[in-house]
Amino acid sequence: MHMEYNRLADVKRLQFIIHTLKQHLPEGATVLDVGCGNGIIARGLGEEGFQVYGIDVSHKAIEKARSLTHMPHVAFDVISAEALVADGNRYHAVICSEVLEHLNHPEKLLDVLYQSLTDDGVLIVTVPNGMGPREVLVTNPLSPCNKKTTGYGNVC
Repeated sequence: MHMEYNRLADVKRLQFIIHTLKQHLPEGATVLDVGCGNGIIARGLGEEGFQVYGIDVSHKAIEKARSLTHMPHVAFDVISAEALVADGNRYHAVICSEVLEHLNHPEKLLDVLYQSLTDDGVLIVTVPNGMGPREVLVTNPLSPCNKKTTGYGNVC
């Protein structure tokens, strides 16, 4: 299943997203994948019958996603979520996986994502939990605050 994923955490995240959407949405529902990168989540959802639109601000990422994806119901574009919401398109689900931690003002993007949902839409947001190798070896030593692990993850 989804051989591009080589880390257990990535496989689990994709399985969680697919399982959640299949529970709440009919096959063929429209899904917006914000910050789609190389399109791995979009492809996984496309394999499950969803109509997926992946967006990213990186031209290189979108080129890679397009080159790896050969499904007519999965499309990619270089566009920001803010620009997309101005078009008035609404989706049955919006996925924002491992994106918020890269933003200075993630609350602004969350507002845009909410506006992109249909009235009964599903929003799935994932962020690193701070315990992965990258977070432990790279991010945490540079962190300006002491983190405490709580039931809600790491809190400064």
